[in-house]
Amino acid sequence: MRNRLRSERLGITRKRSLADLVAKVSATLAVFGSFCFIAYRTVQGTITLGDMVMYFGAFQRGLGYLKEMLGGLADLYENNLLRLESQVETHFIFCLLYSVFLLPC
Repeated sequence: MRNRLRSERLGITRKRSLADLVAKVSATLAVFGSFCFIAYRTVQGTITLGDMVMYFGAFQRGLGYLKEMLGGLADLYENNLLRLESQVETHFIFCLLYSVFLLPC
């Protein structure tokens, strides 16, 4: 039983790690692809060096805002899960005490 639980937990961890790796690699490729595109347009002469610096700063600021927003959403999700777990624990304890002293839930 313990080996089965361990193997299932390892499987879940592998899947989560693979999904995390794919997400991070694709995000990194998107960021560097955007930087390369901006640099390429600058070398072509389509945009000026000042425009490149402006785009770079705007892009970094946008990434920072996106990171903060996603971090806030993750915090909300975690807090909601913690609140849900505490409600389940409270109900379990109530049912346990109720069944011991009165009737089963």
